[in-house]
Amino acid sequence: MHRKMKSIVVIWLMCFALWALAEDTATTTNTDETDKYVLYNFVKANWFRAQAICASQNYTLISIPTYKVNEEINTYLLNSTEIIDEPIWASGSNLANVNRWSWYSTGATFTFRRFSSPPGTAPRCVAHNGLTGDWTALSCTSERYFMCEKRC
Repeated sequence: MHRKMKSIVVIWLMCFALWALAEDTATTTNTDETDKYVLYNFVKANWFRAQAICASQNYTLISIPTYKVNEEINTYLLNSTEIIDEPIWASGSNLANVNRWSWYSTGATFTFRRFSSPPGTAPRCVAHNGLTGDWTALSCTSERYFMCEKRC
């Protein structure tokens, strides 16, 4: 009896693990034609978990180093199958140095900024609003949709 119960528990744990993995690694149909971007609009995650989910698919949270890239991402978001009317995670943060904003995915310091209001100096992460193109500095632990880009 004990052995049978152990087998059932092991099978249940394996099923649960596979289900959890599928939840974190499932992709959406919201990819561009080159698979450069993937929009995760079916699961919300904090900034750290979003980064991990992107990495598990060989992607990273988006970086927005220029106005041109900001517009490219806006176009992608507006053309996606489901428009998200709230900011989504990007890879920017000031976690390494509260006085310096940088892109986690590249390590580059911001040369282009699009904050809708001054971001302040509290430890924060960048969220991008696909409707306006503006950025918001938010607590990294808040749950948001997110967008990944293919690693080089």
